[in-house]
Amino acid sequence: MLKTKQPLLLLLGAFTLLSSSIIFAAKTTPPTVTSPTTGTITTTTAVLGGTVTDIGTDAIVEVGVEWGTVLATYTGTQTVAYPGLNTPFTVSVTGLSVNTTYYWRAYATNAGTGNTTGTTAEGTFTTLSGALTAPTVTAQAATAVGTDVATLHGNVTVNG
Repeated sequence: MLKTKQPLLLLLGAFTLLSSSIIFAAKTTPPTVTSPTTGTITTTTAVLGGTVTDIGTDAIVEVGVEWGTVLATYTGTQTVAYPGLNTPFTVSVTGLSVNTTYYWRAYATNAGTGNTTGTTAEGTFTTLSGALTAPTVTAQAATAVGTDVATLHGNVTVNG
């Protein structure tokens, strides 16, 4: 066997090293909000709230409640100052409709990537019926009046 030397040809520049960056986004954890609370409910107002028990990966930037008359569809939102970890917060919601069922939840948002939000389980409440008014009755003349018996008459003029 005859050995021959063959030239080794190196092509510099035949391969290009590509520079790339790999960015690892830190996983953000939403806050944990528990203890959904319902306070005084009137014909047009409700006191609602919750408690932040874990802020998640970043500082809390907002707490509040959301509500609406359709399950999982929130048309109202109201915020309140964050009182601190494990301290209940409440929001006084006004402008509600009389004798109406509402779905609601408390929430907290932290400053995580894209602002992550944690919520309580959805609750329900029903505002009270409108104020009741007494009926108006006008008396009529009695008939069949006897010594120990009489028929009394009256008209309801306003149902109340």
